[in-house]
Amino acid sequence: MQSQFAENMKIAHRVTIVGMILDTFLGVGKIFIGLISSSHAVLIDGIHSLSDMVPAFLTTNPTGSTHTVTPASKRSARYFWAGH
Repeated sequence: MQSQFAENMKIAHRVTIVGMILDTFLGVGKIFIGLISSSHAVLIDGIHSLSDMVPAFLTTNPTGSTHTVTPASKRSARYFWAGH
């Protein structure tokens, strides 16, 4: 069981790192295009793309990522989250 958990954590970490790299390129590219074209919308969208890395960074934090996969307790298992 522990080896499966460790393997899942490695995969999740790898996927998050790849997403952060792609978000960086996307954000910097949008900011560059926004500056060249004088488009405030594209510039702000580039900044927004870079801000998407904050939750990804929190996910790659060892304490944050292990906390997010902690099984629910019996008390919290009663609640149902139907979010997006």
